[in-house]
Amino acid sequence: SDNRLSGEIPAELGNLRRLKLLSLSKNKLNGSIPKELGELKSLQRLELMVNQLEGEIPKEMGQLEALQELRLSDNRLSGEIPAELGNLRRLKLLSLSKNKLNGSIPKELGELKSLQRLELMVNQLEGEIPKEMGQLEALQELRLSDNRLSG
Repeated sequence: SDNRLSGEIPAELGNLRRLKLLSLSKNKLNGSIPKELGELKSLQRLELMVNQLEGEIPKEMGQLEALQELRLSDNRLSGEIPAELGNLRRLKLLSLSKNKLNGSIPKELGELKSLQRLELMVNQLEGEIPKEMGQLEALQELRLSDNRLSG
């Protein structure tokens, strides 16, 4: 991380089946997040924050069953938060802040029983905070400021 890498993230990184950490943060990467990264079944930490990534978060991210930390903050990601992220049962940290995400917070995030930190601030999220969020008993930090949430 913190290099001057530019261009798109190669889809071929999805072939690195034993990879446990992928950190490409603080670069100048653009384009979208390749759906092929969902093939990284051993991945525990995915750090892509502080880049210029665009497009939607691939629903295939929900297949990363070993994932403990997903950091995608400070990009230009848009669209809705995929409900499939609720499948990441080992996830402890989910940071999607400072993007252009819209729609509502998926109720499926209430399934993340190991989650300790949820950071969704500075997006364009709307609607009410799902009551299912009350099931996140391990949660220590919840950051939802600077959105369009109601209720």
